[in-house]
Amino acid sequence: MKGLFSKISSDILVAMVIYLIYLFGFFFPEKMWGVHFTAFLSDGLAFVFLLLPLILIIRSQFSFQNSISVNQQIWKIGAILLPIVAMLAFYHFPIPNDFYGNARNFYFVKDTVITQLPQDILLSFFKFEFIPGQGRNGVKLLVDVISFYSQQSLQQSFILLNTFFGGLYVMVLIQLISSFVREVKNRIILSLVFITSPMFLVYFGHIETYAPVFFLLLVWLSLYVKAIRSNNKGLLIPLLMIGLIGLRFHTLFILLVPAFLILSISFYAPSLSKRIGTLKKTFLYIYLPLLVVGLVAYFFIFKDYNDPRKLTDFTDIERLFLPMVSPEAPLDKYNLFSFNHFLDFANVILLWSPALLFLLITIFSFRKKINWNSLEVSSLILTFAIFCTFLFAINPLLSMPMDWDLFMFPVTILFVFSLVLLQKIELNYFTLKRTVLLLATTLLCIPPFLTILSAKPNSNRVESVGKHIYKTYYEHGSTYILYAIGQSESQELYETRLEEVIAELQPFSMLGNDKQYADLLIDYSFVVARKDLMLGRNIFLSSMDYSVPDQKFDAHINGINQQLMERGYAFSAVDQSRAMDYFNKAQVQESENSILSLQNYKAAFFYYPISSKINYALLEAYFKLEDFQSAYQQAIYLSKIEDVPARKKLRILIHTSLEADEFDATAMHCKEYLTLLKEDQLIQEIYSRLLSNDQVEELKYLFRRREWSNSLENRQRKSPDKN
Repeated sequence: MKGLFSKISSDILVAMVIYLIYLFGFFFPEKMWGVHFTAFLSDGLAFVFLLLPLILIIRSQFSFQNSISVNQQIWKIGAILLPIVAMLAFYHFPIPNDFYGNARNFYFVKDTVITQLPQDILLSFFKFEFIPGQGRNGVKLLVDVISFYSQQSLQQSFILLNTFFGGLYVMVLIQLISSFVREVKNRIILSLVFITSPMFLVYFGHIETYAPVFFLLLVWLSLYVKAIRSNNKGLLIPLLMIGLIGLRFHTLFILLVPAFLILSISFYAPSLSKRIGTLKKTFLYIYLPLLVVGLVAYFFIFKDYNDPRKLTDFTDIERLFLPMVSPEAPLDKYNLFSFNHFLDFANVILLWSPALLFLLITIFSFRKKINWNSLEVSSLILTFAIFCTFLFAINPLLSMPMDWDLFMFPVTILFVFSLVLLQKIELNYFTLKRTVLLLATTLLCIPPFLTILSAKPNSNRVESVGKHIYKTYYEHGSTYILYAIGQSESQELYETRLEEVIAELQPFSMLGNDKQYADLLIDYSFVVARKDLMLGRNIFLSSMDYSVPDQKFDAHINGINQQLMERGYAFSAVDQSRAMDYFNKAQVQESENSILSLQNYKAAFFYYPISSKINYALLEAYFKLEDFQSAYQQAIYLSKIEDVPARKKLRILIHTSLEADEFDATAMHCKEYLTLLKEDQLIQEIYSRLLSNDQVEELKYLFRRREWSNSLENRQRKSPDKN
């Protein structure tokens, strides 16, 4: 009696700890992103999903009068209906404005309908490259085929794919439960525990590639256990085939190879299998050597231990694993052994399913009744350990909170593993009190679905996650924040949320090297400039204190400056002073780093666009980098400065437009120039050849021979310039 009371007490303790962790997520949603979902629900729903589990936990301590029995026929009907109901849910409740995982890469093309398939589509489908992302391309081919033949958008095609494979997943899972668990009521409980796992969110219209991947993983593991139990070596062939198909859809299927080899050894070298068959020896002779191989690859092949972690100009394989050494700020808060990484991985584990975690932890109290050295148990533990080790070390390029679907691989392994363990202890495990505790923790699985599948709660959640990412992993932080705020119900709410985020993150920002915070300020300047040009300009200029803006934003600030100039705005001495600070910095950098020099010339121009000296310098910087389109655009800005002689403006416009292959514009500038200086024979020849379309591509070389065409190299800043 005392032993039974001790077990019940430990179950209560486990349930209460899990509950308190989820309660902690309600009060601290930013850090506890794996359990914070009630924080984004309405007050009423949050109250219900925090109170009901607690009531059930307390209720489990009171005695129960009668046991519950369920008719076998109910399960037979449910086994048919449940996959159908699941498919209806998957189809009708897609994730709104999906931006999780690689859905962000499809976000702006999700409404596209595929009108043409590759001619070598079969060859493309069976083409295999052992690189990150190759599996994504395989699933994308399936989606393209669906879109092409159904004439549905890519988004709708993903929904159809998810619905189909999600239904198959549920069907196989129900069959597995039926084969491992005898009591109908226990099957129903386990079905609720498994199907409420947030892992199933990948099937709710998620614009990602995991729908067939997780299904194939479940089928592979089911056959694997069946092969062991039936001692049927003939199942090795379908296991190999499914594994290869799975590998085409996702590279992580390679991690199933050790389990496959163990099974093959058990069939063809039983004596060797017995020598390495215990759990301890499995880890000693298989896991540890694999770990050593992984460490060798980590240090000497990928050399990721000291990786800069910058996500610019890289391939996925170059950023495969997290570094041990922290990169420079602002990327210094996240590495393999940083607190932030451990916290994120703990959140992922909690996101797998509180009910599943409760199930596995409480099963361990029956550890003496479980044969841990059996082939199925030891190999499943090994497979789980290999997946978790790899996922812990991998660099979550999209950030772990937003790429949570990748980290759901172990959930399917745990489904099969828990069923294998439960088969031996079912009668002892499923007491009424423990069943009530399972239901209590299952209720905690519902808020993730209510949050992510609802537009407003999901928007608020992603904003919270984006702030967490900015403070930890850093990369993509502003992207996720701006996406989330972009789902606001009104422009006023959008502005308010953005302003509040900028104020909240300001203490965490870093002057001089903080592109994510600069991007938030730039977006805010777009919003403000619609009402107040001057304030919008000042906000944009302040963003340059954090990072030089991307070229795509040049038109925004240049447009603001042009409008201010048209309204007679007089640029201040402060503008001129800041401009010269950037200008002088650019001059120093010019011989060593032309790109950085260009960025500082641009910053000077943004502050003081009426300076001919800055305009000339920026124009020449573009020429040196052979960015002739930008050089021509800069020549247009230069032409609006009053103290530059008209003929000089036009010569520069002719030169830059020729280099940029803007021949229509060149003809227009030549015509205007000839009204000022008719006797210029070179310009006459250029104009004539442009009109007759006579080898116009060669005109730029003709023009370069003109002595004054080299005037760009004689910088105006060498002579006194009041501007």
